[in-house]
Formats: sequence, structure tokens, C-alpha cells
Amino acid sequence: MRTTLGTSGSSWERARLFQNDLLPIIVQHGQDKALYDACIRLMVNLTQPAMLCFGKVPDDPVFRHHYMQVTSHLQAYKESFASEKVFGVLSETLYNLLQLDWEQRQEEDNLLIERILMLVRNVLHVPADPNEEKKVDDDASIHDRVLWALHMSGFDDLVKFLASAQSEQQWSMHVLEIISLMFRDQTPEALVSAGQARSAEEKQRDSSELEALRQREQAAKRSRTLQRGTRHSRFGGSFVIQGLKSVGDKDVIYHQKINNFKNYTHDCGKAVRRVPKRHRQAQECNDKRRSALNVRLFLREFCVDFLENCYNRLMYLVKENLIREQTEQHDETYYLWALSFFMAFNRGNGFRADFVSETMSIRAFHFIERNITNYYEMMLTDRKEAVSWSRRMHLALKAYQELLLTINEMDQSKDESIRQSSNVIKSNIFYMMEYREIFVTLLRKFDETKQPRSYLKDLVETTHLFLRMLERFCKGRKNLMVQKKRVKRRKSKGGKKSSVSEQTPEALSETWKIVEEELRASEFKLSASLTESVVPFDATSETPLEEQRSES
Repeated sequence: MRTTLGTSGSSWERARLFQNDLLPIIVQHGQDKALYDACIRLMVNLTQPAMLCFGKVPDDPVFRHHYMQVTSHLQAYKESFASEKVFGVLSETLYNLLQLDWEQRQEEDNLLIERILMLVRNVLHVPADPNEEKKVDDDASIHDRVLWALHMSGFDDLVKFLASAQSEQQWSMHVLEIISLMFRDQTPEALVSAGQARSAEEKQRDSSELEALRQREQAAKRSRTLQRGTRHSRFGGSFVIQGLKSVGDKDVIYHQKINNFKNYTHDCGKAVRRVPKRHRQAQECNDKRRSALNVRLFLREFCVDFLENCYNRLMYLVKENLIREQTEQHDETYYLWALSFFMAFNRGNGFRADFVSETMSIRAFHFIERNITNYYEMMLTDRKEAVSWSRRMHLALKAYQELLLTINEMDQSKDESIRQSSNVIKSNIFYMMEYREIFVTLLRKFDETKQPRSYLKDLVETTHLFLRMLERFCKGRKNLMVQKKRVKRRKSKGGKKSSVSEQTPEALSETWKIVEEELRASEFKLSASLTESVVPFDATSETPLEEQRSES
């Protein structure tokens, strides 16, 4: 079914069976368990992400058309889910299933719980279409409307319950995926400042940006008026630009209208040099926007409750699953995103070290460092998916940066135990060689064709923060233990041969006299007759040993 969605999707879209039939069935006939289960199963299959169906964005024009067509259908499905009735039915069904004890649940109940979670995850995963929506900041997009319907139905409370309940730990990966997709357009700074009065600095910055935009628009309008004159320009002809040299020693001669002179460069009229695809700079992912105020307020409250009651437990379960089942190639990006996002929110919203104690450990540093190394190696080996691996490495770098920022925040705490814990962690990360040299390796191996400028910016900032923390840690200490790599230097055999061959016979005879004196002074008393006739044989000579003895 997944592969035929692109060809048969047009009939589905024309009939609008998803919006006109499937959703009304689950809303109006929720009591019919068999029909309800069948509709949920069908909707889960129909809302599978296009990236999961095709594997990647196809290069072939025909398959690219199918990919775009499936994405447009999914966007239409997502808009139909912006309804409190739909999420109300899903929330009620999930609530009733979670009320059952573990012994009372059947296999069909667990399957229905998983399908509902997968359905919500698929709907939230659908990408936005900014060209179609044309929404600006502080305006409610389709994603915001879906989140608001999810909140009004109480589904977000059920997500927090699944994240904190000990008996529901099997759904931890699904819960983390849903949470990450809920916050995918948000930034921690925007949520922290939601509902708070803007400072004078922020107001001044917004007014200056607005004034700059207004002046730019007026300048463009004047430029269009000059270029679109109502009568013929009397300033046509050729002009000499004084002070600007051409290829020779003479000034540049300008052959266009004088009102276009401000846009003149030496490159005017030249053919644009086409940059090969393999040499183009990596594209930035600027998909952040400011949602409507009511959505930001509810997401802010969700973050506060999640950090207080769910974060430590959920992150522990997810990391254990990733470590234990790594052969199944689970995606660590959700874990890395959640670590950096919620720890940044915790720093901005009244820092509490106990809320993020699970991820503030040496194990977290080791886990992230291992993933950074793995992503770097995959970038070198899997060249076709190098951009995807670089994005994952950027997420891991952001998580590493957030760990350092949190340690820096712990150093400024008034609690002595928190500062002591920070010193213990710093002693380990400054001692271990892998944590110190990772920044040097990443800076040396930066590739602008695979990694965007934002990655380089975060890497430089993280390196600067690490060095500043190391400087403060070493200040006032007489000794600092660090781990060093022992390098075994091999002695070149060629050097020895050359030194032996360069010794002259006179030097060898002098060396033998010294050895002879040492032997005389030793406990082995050699007679003069023996020592006078003793001549060391030459192992490098072509003369046989017996003949050398007879000659001596």
C-alpha cells in the first residue's frame, strides 16, 4: 500500500474519503469496536510519512512527483485533524485503555494504544507548507491548530502520564517522538519569554528592525520610480568613472543610464559561474517560527510539568533502550534533541539541577561523544547520505554544548553540593583525552559542502566555552592530572646501519683499545700475550671466519 499511494492518492484526494468518511466514522461510531479498530489501522497506514515510504527525497522526476503528491495529501489530512472532536475521541479511547490494569489488558488493547500513538505521531510529523499557508509569526498555523486541539482534548496530559508512569514504560520511544514533534517549530528562549512583559531592549530592537524595513521599502520604491521614468532620460550616452581603473591604466567607461550606476560592479555583464553541485555550500534549516501566544503558553506549561515530573525517568528509559537495542538502529536524534531543548529551557526558566540530574553525568558525555564519533565516521563512509549524517552530528554537538552550559550554570549556584558535583564532572571531562580533543578534530575536519555555517558557529562557541571553563578550572591549582597518549617511537634500522658503515678503521681500533683497558681492569685478568694477539673478527667481511683466524 505504501508504494501505491502516489498513483492512487489522486482518487483518494478527489473523493476526500479520509475527511468525509474515516474521521466521521471514529467520531460517530466509536462504540463499534471492530469498525473503530479498522478505521484506526487504515488511518495509520494512510498517514505514514512520505520520507518513510520513499526512504529519501527521490531524484527521479516521476518518483519526485509522486513524493510531492503524497506530501500534499498528508498536509490535507493534517488540516482535518485540527478538530477538538477528533482528538476528543482519541483521548477518551486512550484514557479508557490506560485505566485497565495490566492483567486485564488484552493484546488487542495494547495494539490499539500503539496505533493511536502512531497516528498522532504521523499527523504531527507532516511538514508545513509555508507557500500555501503564508503564515507569519504570532499567527496560528495548521500545526498550531492541531496542537491546540490536542491540548483542549487533554491528550497532552495523557502523554505526560505515559512518560511518568512506571507501568507504561514500553511506550517511551513513542512518547518522546510525539513530544519532539510538538516542539519542532519552537525555541527554548521563545517559550521562556512567553507571557512575560517585553523589556525596553526588546521593544527598541523590534522598533529598529521595523524602521530598517520601512526605509528599505521606501528606497526600493524610489529606485523603481527612477528606473521607470515617465520621459526619456537626457543623461544617456557614455561616462567616465574617475578613480576606478579598467583592465588597462585608463578609467572605466560606463555605457548605461546614470541612474543605474549605484549597482555597477566589474562583474556586470559577465556570465554567472556555475558552481558544481559537489562544491556548493550546505543549506541551512531555518524552519523556526513563533507560534500563536495561546499555543506558546500551553507549551510552556507543558515544559514546566514535564521537567518536574517526567524528564529524568523518560530520558533514562530512552537511553537504556538505545544502548540495549542498538543493533536495531534506533534513531538517537529524538533523544539528543530532547536533551538540548529541555536543558536549555531549564536554564532559562529558573535553573533547577535536580530536574535534569539524569542527563548531567559522565555517562551522558560518553554517550554523546560516541555518537559524534560515529556520525563523523558515517559521513566519510556513506557519502550519499553525508548531509543527513551531518545534521545528526549537529544535533549531537548542540547536546554537548548544552551539557557544558549546564555545568557552567552549576558553577554559579549558591548550593555547595551542586558546585561540588560540577567539579567532579569537570575533573573527569578535563582528564579524559577524548573529551578534550574532540573539538580539535571537528574543527580540522569541517566541510562546508556537508555542514552549514550554523554548525560551524555552534562548534566555535562550544570550543570557546570549553576553553574558558578549563581556564577557570586550572586557575589556582598547582597540579592538574590529565590523561596522555603514549607514543612509541620506533628506532629506524637504517640509521644504525649508516652509523656503523660510517665508522672508519681508525675509530674502530680506538674503540677496541678502550674495551681492552676495561677488560684489563676487570676481575678477569688477561695476560699480555693473549691480549696482544687478539684481533676481533669482521662479521661484514667476505673472507671466511677460518681464514680470518689463520691470518690473525
